[in-house]
Parts: sequence; C-alpha cells; structure tokens
Amino acid sequence: MKSSRFDTGSTNLWIASSLCKSVGCQSRSQFNPQNSHTFFYKGQYNPSEDPEEYAAKSKNGKSGPFFLDITFGTGELQGPMGVDDLHVGSFVVQQQTFALVRREIGKVFDAIRFEGILGSTMDLIFYTKI
Repeated sequence: MKSSRFDTGSTNLWIASSLCKSVGCQSRSQFNPQNSHTFFYKGQYNPSEDPEEYAAKSKNGKSGPFFLDITFGTGELQGPMGVDDLHVGSFVVQQQTFALVRREIGKVFDAIRFEGILGSTMDLIFYTKI
C-alpha cells in the first residue's frame, strides 16, 4: 500500500483489491489475492490448519468466507475477509486478517485516493471479533 488512512472509528484493516471493478477502484494500486502464495479467505481452508479440524468446521456450517459490510460516516465498504502476511516497511505481520474491498459506496472514495484504511479503535467494536 502506498497510501492508507487511519480511521479512529473502526478497528478493521481494509485493503484495495482486484475484486473491486469500479472506476475509483481501478485508479489505485490493488492487492490481487491470486498473486499471493500465502493468502486464503478467512473461514476457508488455511494451509497451516489441521485438515481434520477444517473438515469438522465445514460439517458444522462454520466455514466461510466471512464478509464485511461496514458503513462509515461518509461511505460504505463491502468485501470478504482474507488472511495473508502483511509487509509494512521492514516489518512482517504473519497471517494478518484484513478485508478486501470489493465494493465502494460513496463519493468520498473518489475524492480521496488511498489503497487502505487502518482502523485504530480499541477492539470492543471490532466486527465479528475476527
């Protein structure tokens, strides 16, 4: 991500993704999950997860992927949750959960160019505690 915004009213990390096809989305850098060997959708099979545990979750209807639909004060974002290694400068956060922007609703996303939103609120309101 070249440019991100901090959101003091949420706790989720959103990343612009190739899943979003709007003009605004296409005008910025995007994460393409198909280009990552370590990416998986939250709630689907994790290569480091025990296959038997995953099979048990799937039988119980607890497999995903999980989707977020969050309304901010000036717009709305929708998209699936993903997990991948997040690189910030020389730091790496392994298996970081984040939302991939699939749909942007609101003119704010056309007016302000950014590739991500980093929520910085305490985890008391973190969506689904994922």
